[in-house]
Amino acid sequence: MPDLLKTMFDAFHCVYYAILLCASVLSYLSYKKGNHKYLILLILFVTTILFELLTSFLSAKHNQKHEYIFTMFNAFEYDVLTVYYIKTSNNALMRKLAKLSAVLFTLNSLVFTILVMYSLKENGKLIVLNIQIEVMLLLIIYTHLLFNIDDDLATPIYKHHDFWTSIGVLVFYSGIFWLLGLYPILSNINQETAYAAYGSIMNPLNVFLYVSISVGIICTLWKKEYTAR
Repeated sequence: MPDLLKTMFDAFHCVYYAILLCASVLSYLSYKKGNHKYLILLILFVTTILFELLTSFLSAKHNQKHEYIFTMFNAFEYDVLTVYYIKTSNNALMRKLAKLSAVLFTLNSLVFTILVMYSLKENGKLIVLNIQIEVMLLLIIYTHLLFNIDDDLATPIYKHHDFWTSIGVLVFYSGIFWLLGLYPILSNINQETAYAAYGSIMNPLNVFLYVSISVGIICTLWKKEYTAR
């Protein structure tokens, strides 16, 4: 058991979970203040903690039959971030397209989950493909959100909560897209080097995402609620 706990809670994961817990508390405080859309992010943060703990436990136990969990989480993650976008955007057409994309991506993820559960050879490729689809969709809708923040306000844009949320999502998923393209190339050269490079890039991206969103939430606690155009 001590070895298992050591594997699950290394230095990075302790910091990572602490950031997620802080983000959860900030989301709850913002929700209680009247910013109801932050309940969505609170659900995302708590579920992410549970997901990370579960996958770390299964990996530490060398369980090789849990890959389908990733496609299930991808669907949940995309749906939550899409609901946040829908509650923020004032563009009726984009909201409708976002709702449609959430339905289609969820169905796609369910199909991929079934295929991953019963496939013996293509698990990794299916998971990567599902993530790449999620990444492309999120980059589209959060680029739209970023460029439709109301720029007529007297307050600088860097104090706008949706600026930080959009930047966090765009930087994180842009990095993921680049990383997923690079990893197979590095893996063919040296598997250990590829895994080390993956972790050295992925870990800072995770931290940046949740710190950025947390900064955005702090903006809502300090300032009045802003609107997107």
